[in-house]
Amino acid sequence: MLSSSRTKLIFYVVFVLTWSVAWFAFKAEILASFPPNNALGNVPFALIPTLGILIAVLIIQKANPTFKIPILGKAPLLSILIVVLPILCLGFFGVSNTYDIHPSVFGLGIGLFTMLYAFLEELGWRGYLQQELMTKWNKWITYLCIALVWYVWHWFFLRSGNDPKLIMLPILFMASFGIGEVFASTRSLFTATALHGIVNILLLYPIIADSLDQKTKLIVLGICLAFWFPAFKYMEKNLEKIE
Repeated sequence: MLSSSRTKLIFYVVFVLTWSVAWFAFKAEILASFPPNNALGNVPFALIPTLGILIAVLIIQKANPTFKIPILGKAPLLSILIVVLPILCLGFFGVSNTYDIHPSVFGLGIGLFTMLYAFLEELGWRGYLQQELMTKWNKWITYLCIALVWYVWHWFFLRSGNDPKLIMLPILFMASFGIGEVFASTRSLFTATALHGIVNILLLYPIIADSLDQKTKLIVLGICLAFWFPAFKYMEKNLEKIE
């Protein structure tokens, strides 16, 4: 069924976008069955769009067992530390909430959830799509294609009424370039996950971003970057030695 690279690409794009559209088409009916004050109980439903990505990647991998996604790269412990660091920061500083959960416990939990969400996204964007497209086109066309698919997949999140938020296209292209270059140089999906996750934590997820003051956000970002940049460089040089 998925015998050629082109067929796999078409399948992936159609599947993940259809999954996303279907979820948002029925989202209101599904969530309506839960008490309106049970917002925390609805948090796991946020993973549903990313499950489409996971399923598509698993189907492609089953059709092509030789296709591998480098999850931890050649420095597994360092990759894990890179992802865990923002979670620990949220646990240390705490995230205030209205659910009567201790800020530190809530910070750890929501941080872990955020990184899981970012990992499932990156499994598709960098893990599959970037690796597949890089075998066909140069990196600029690859990043542009990823940005376009990423934008359409995010459209339900991004739009405001009838405003399609086209300003997000160049932003997603820059994100595709930045995250893609780090993934390419470290060969670790966890590094891409960390970069994706920190943006969600500090800017995009109101449940976290609105609970942290600007000073705390800058401190968290500073701690992460101070560790990440040398770590990325080490992983890049280590990979060059191995290859």
